[in-house]
Amino acid sequence: MDCLISVQSLSEFDSVIRSEVEIVDLKDPNLGPLAPTTPAIWVAVAEQYSKWTEGNPMPSPSRSPLLSAALGEGLQALQVAALLPRVFRFAKAGPSECASPNKLVHLWSEVRARLHEQIELVAVAYADWQLANSLHPQQVFQLAAKHGFKRCLVDTYTKDGRTSLDFLTTESLAELRQLTSDQKMWFAIAGSITKSQVKRLDSKGVRPDCYAVRGVVCQHDRSSGISPVRLEDWLSFIRSR
Repeated sequence: MDCLISVQSLSEFDSVIRSEVEIVDLKDPNLGPLAPTTPAIWVAVAEQYSKWTEGNPMPSPSRSPLLSAALGEGLQALQVAALLPRVFRFAKAGPSECASPNKLVHLWSEVRARLHEQIELVAVAYADWQLANSLHPQQVFQLAAKHGFKRCLVDTYTKDGRTSLDFLTTESLAELRQLTSDQKMWFAIAGSITKSQVKRLDSKGVRPDCYAVRGVVCQHDRSSGISPVRLEDWLSFIRSR
């Protein structure tokens, strides 16, 4: 199972990458669920990452982490997508205010057209889809499969302490897991995930390909800095399963 850890700065990136996570994601937790960091931070992270991959010692010589970035919602994602350095592997655009299939597909098409061709757009669905004025996650993932997506993520739009499991039942998440498995799509669960939510999903046989987190590895909440102790505790928990 992959671990995705979201960071907001170069210093957090340096700290997290040494823990050998599979995916390091860039976003600004103070500005929204998928708010982007500044392009300057993207560039700084890309430069640091390139130094490592060009011969400097990596935390693990057998595997380099993959880079991901949040682009924001709608118009913001369109404005910044072309600025994302090509060293990034994944990008995410929020689907809020895309309450029709045509609108969401149009957003995906426009964002994809602006990204470097080697950067893969991840299809994001919000568990609290009604609050985000977007489509139900099952509709999003069905559309994603139809339009050639290989990776899907369910997250929460509202960041008030409620989790994805407060908005979607374990049965609904099991259906999403089955849908993505049938379509051979990688499936990640985010949205204020903690150990208790992971154990709850485990008990129902729901095992995503990745858990994407930030708050659970921070000192206090998702807006505070990452705690090395909490990070290692989380990674040990995930890897021990």
